[in-house]
Amino acid sequence: MDSQFALVPEIDCVRIVGNFTHEIVQKVPEETNQIFGIGSVAPGSVLLEASKKYEEKSHKADEYIRMISDIKTAVEQCITAAGHEFYPPTQKLLLKVILLLNFDLECRYSMTCLILLRLLVFRLLSLENVF
Repeated sequence: MDSQFALVPEIDCVRIVGNFTHEIVQKVPEETNQIFGIGSVAPGSVLLEASKKYEEKSHKADEYIRMISDIKTAVEQCITAAGHEFYPPTQKLLLKVILLLNFDLECRYSMTCLILLRLLVFRLLSLENVF
């Protein structure tokens, strides 16, 4: 462990710079916390669980979909959480959830955001063999 270190504030994080290490400490975004939090019943979390059950070919997928009171909020949470993620397999997981619904991505996002999202989905799914 480094004996000396410095804290460097950034707009969205704090960097901890030492003699031999460089770490970033960042607050977990609210959408990510809602989806991946333990025992979460947020719409995005339930949608993610439904997607997992669908991949397992379980009948519970339909039950989870019926539990979601606001599907639009669930999709928006997944999109926003995917935008905050750095790890491509997690991004892919969150975006696949949306693709399984065949949801029309009209939410509250601008056309540029939708184009970028669709490009990201295409890129992640075309790299499926890599991950």
